[in-house]
Amino acid sequence: MNSLPVSRIAVSGLVALAAVSTGAWAQDKKAAGPNSGPKSQTVSPSAAAVADVAMARQLARLGEQRKDPVLLIAAARVLQESAGKVTSPEKPESSTGEGAGTKQAADASAAAMLASAKKLAAGRADLIALADETAAAGTRGAVGGGKVGQTVVRSRGVDAYSVTFRGGEQAVVAISGDGDSDLDLEVYDENGGLICRANGASDDEVCRWTPRWTGPFRIRVVNMGVANRYVIGHN
Repeated sequence: MNSLPVSRIAVSGLVALAAVSTGAWAQDKKAAGPNSGPKSQTVSPSAAAVADVAMARQLARLGEQRKDPVLLIAAARVLQESAGKVTSPEKPESSTGEGAGTKQAADASAAAMLASAKKLAAGRADLIALADETAAAGTRGAVGGGKVGQTVVRSRGVDAYSVTFRGGEQAVVAISGDGDSDLDLEVYDENGGLICRANGASDDEVCRWTPRWTGPFRIRVVNMGVANRYVIGHN
């Protein structure tokens, strides 16, 4: 008569023990593997805003190089549509390199882009009107979550940041420098595993990945040349 309840108690105990063991194994597995999984199909508004700010910076630089007011106006419009969605990020946790790391701040605002565009328009009424129309449009309002700011990495130096990203949500880190040197971007997970390295020949780099779990990441901005004032953004 008592065998059935005892069996049920025994089975329940085994199930509980298995659940604990499975949970511990899952935690070990999470901690041991790289914190990067299949690409998420969902892009948060803050991640999209960070990518848009990086694109605006690249358009603006190309516009200045080509003396093209249309590109500068387009850059300002993209920046204005994203500017209300971002806040300034933290300063680097650590910074190494040569020199003092000081450099005159460049105005990277939409207003500065539009002012430059109007100068390059050389009196063309249509382009000046387009610039004024863009200025009047303003921003689209805040969404929140994205962080974009500007700082200087010293000559042959490295700036390091620690940022926590959410599991299952696409993570975006973007840098855009002043054009004076080559910058590389590296991202490591909490176990020191390399998640992304963007090391092209310019100082515009982007890393995208989807963390498997919510956790901290180490971001490194590596300067291959002279001091560089750069914009960094992340969601």
